[in-house]
Amino acid sequence: MILANDRMIIGYDLSYQYAQISYCRQNGDTPETYAMVGGTRQYNIPVCLFKRKEVNQWFLGKEAVAFSGQEEGTMLDGLLEAALENEETYIGEECFESVALLALFVKRSLYLPGKECRPDKVSGIMFTVPQLSEKMVSVLQKLIVLLNLPNCRILFQSREESIYHYMVHQPKELWNDDVLLYDNINNRMKSYRFMKNEKTRPVVAFVEEADHGLLSGDAQEKDGQFFQIVQSTASDISNCVFLLGEGFNGDWCQESLRLLCHNRRVFKGNDLYSKGACFGMQERMNDQESQHMIFLGRDKLKTNVGMEVSRQGEDSYLAILDGGENWYECHKKWDVILREGNSIRLKLTPLDGRNVRYVEIVLDGLPIREPKMTRLHLEAKMLNTGTLQLEISDMGFGDFAPASSLNFIQQIDIMPGGR
Repeated sequence: MILANDRMIIGYDLSYQYAQISYCRQNGDTPETYAMVGGTRQYNIPVCLFKRKEVNQWFLGKEAVAFSGQEEGTMLDGLLEAALENEETYIGEECFESVALLALFVKRSLYLPGKECRPDKVSGIMFTVPQLSEKMVSVLQKLIVLLNLPNCRILFQSREESIYHYMVHQPKELWNDDVLLYDNINNRMKSYRFMKNEKTRPVVAFVEEADHGLLSGDAQEKDGQFFQIVQSTASDISNCVFLLGEGFNGDWCQESLRLLCHNRRVFKGNDLYSKGACFGMQERMNDQESQHMIFLGRDKLKTNVGMEVSRQGEDSYLAILDGGENWYECHKKWDVILREGNSIRLKLTPLDGRNVRYVEIVLDGLPIREPKMTRLHLEAKMLNTGTLQLEISDMGFGDFAPASSLNFIQQIDIMPGGR
């Protein structure tokens, strides 16, 4: 028997070139990160597979790279890109769905950290990815099904949200002020700024991303380019900076580091996203999300969606979707009885409380019935951060008013102030 305290949580950073796996116990611990070579910080697992010819033998990551170029099998890389484009891959005469190959890589990689983290000991996995586009959300939802881990709760979040969870689990003196993070992968420089609005209750945290493009040239030229980026982005950062990614290996950025280290603490690492995913999953599994601070990233709903209804003869508000939730997790079903007429009305309240809107949905063709004799079944889900899809079915009212076959689907822009 595996006790709850022994169950493990995995934070899985999945990007186009590599994956990283951090893990910790569900009820505590600071996450550790799997290293391909023990005692090193070689955390990056190449996202690729190699299949031997004519036998069902697969290799992944570092081993797959070692076999690449050999004639005795097929090398498969670009697994995430292929899954996003829903491509099919042929190995000989056999056809594989791209998302199935990605799932094969992920499932086998879950065994890399060793017996302590084998899937039957894992209670939760949080995937974190560079961006949660609609395509990416669809791929991750398919991936979760294909992994087929029935006793494991699997969720996903953006890298920005992983930054948030990582930061709030560090000593508070590190993030009292804004924090800047530079990410250098294959000489592509991005920056992330972690900020808070202390005037709101609860406090609202943000992470803003900026893409500074490719660094090019020799070490001195790249140092000069990064120096300019630091000058334009870090001038008002007085506390600490994080340098992320293997692109910061070596001593090519001496002048930039000298500027960054002036009156600041600078941390260098490579596994912040996967550890942030671990912390995020810990909070979900243990129901410990902060009531004093919320993260409001670009994947969060910015508007409360509800209806003004009557309950037991008194007017009240029915909450449908709550602002601050991830758009891809917003899904609700409920029934209402029409007081009269053939329309319903939604109330859209931005999180700042201003510019409240009402959207009326007219159900053309709905059978004319006596007041309070029409029951509707409603299902609401978000298609992206700003588009709500509402599906409405006429359920009639038992033997008094048989249900019709009418089904209404409406898409509604719920962005604050409209588009």
